[in-house]
Amino acid sequence: MKTTTQKQLAATQKAFKPILTYLEQHQKLAAALKALADKKAAFETERQAIIRQAGTLEAQSLLGDSTPEGEQAVAVNLSTLRERQERLQAAEEALHQQRAELQQQLPAQMESMTALLFELSETYRTELEDEWRQTVAHLNAITFRLYAVQITIGTVTGYTRSLFEMEIPSLLDASTNLFRRPIDTHALRNDVVAEAWKADSTAVQLAEQLKLLGDSKYKMEQLERETKWRAAS
Repeated sequence: MKTTTQKQLAATQKAFKPILTYLEQHQKLAAALKALADKKAAFETERQAIIRQAGTLEAQSLLGDSTPEGEQAVAVNLSTLRERQERLQAAEEALHQQRAELQQQLPAQMESMTALLFELSETYRTELEDEWRQTVAHLNAITFRLYAVQITIGTVTGYTRSLFEMEIPSLLDASTNLFRRPIDTHALRNDVVAEAWKADSTAVQLAEQLKLLGDSKYKMEQLERETKWRAAS
């Protein structure tokens, strides 16, 4: 990783801290709401039990069987129940208020995050562009040699020939094709207008090495055709 990219990554990580804090607040809020839901469920179970107890005591009172101690205990439970219900309701309102405040911050946090990551992504793409171009240059050299094989001994398959027409865009500019075709032909006349492969000395040398074999192959094929023609005549 280049120094400029390392600096950009460090700067992004530093600037990202408020976003991480924001996400932590969301996680804490989600955990608090889950805990509140659990408490409310437990409270409802307890409330039902206390209500049944109060109902039983009321029935005993109507029957003249209640005791002051029992009534006092139920009264305390009902008072505690109301207090806990109010606290849970207040807690729920506070958490919902906090959630609303966090939701208001979301657009700004998203904008900040998008800008930071886009800038970092561009830094990485700029760094990788150099390596990408080197890789494509190596690939171009390979296809130049492959083309040299094709035009001399002609054993390249149709699939391989189709590779000469491929396109490899730049990482920074999709409209730029980094792949160099071995030759370019005129769109209408179909004749050769440029031969990039001849600028590669290794490809040219390979073509020279294979020329004798290619010429021999051509002559042998010509003899074969002439022989078949005579036989057919």
